[in-house]
Amino acid sequence: MINKLKESLKINKIELLEVQSFVFLAEMGLDISKDYDCLGNIGFVKALSVSAESAQAIIDIDKKEKLEKIMTVQTLYILFSFNDIKENLIEAYNLAKQKKPSAYFIFVSQESKTADIEKTLVSGVQGPKKVIFVCEK
Repeated sequence: MINKLKESLKINKIELLEVQSFVFLAEMGLDISKDYDCLGNIGFVKALSVSAESAQAIIDIDKKEKLEKIMTVQTLYILFSFNDIKENLIEAYNLAKQKKPSAYFIFVSQESKTADIEKTLVSGVQGPKKVIFVCEK
């Protein structure tokens, strides 16, 4: 499943880090014991599941503050476990619903982008400028 995710991420130009633990974020000053944390222009959020086919992470947005914080950082790390990668979005959604039946979900695939009439592409218009998926093996 990880190979399919890598392929989808590559097509969408999203970076993937494969790590043994999320300690590198703690070394940046972030509290990895939480579901999310932000410090300056860097933040992370833990995903409930990930779709390999569509390269989308499903995140529980249980607090307005959580959404506001993760959407205002410049670089957002989306953390997930190898076991949370599912074939497609339906399977990923079902896993997320199993973990948190009454949660409100958002689906994140990459930083927002827009282009003007002159075809000038701008990233991070309504959220992080860079999204990095981080898989803990």
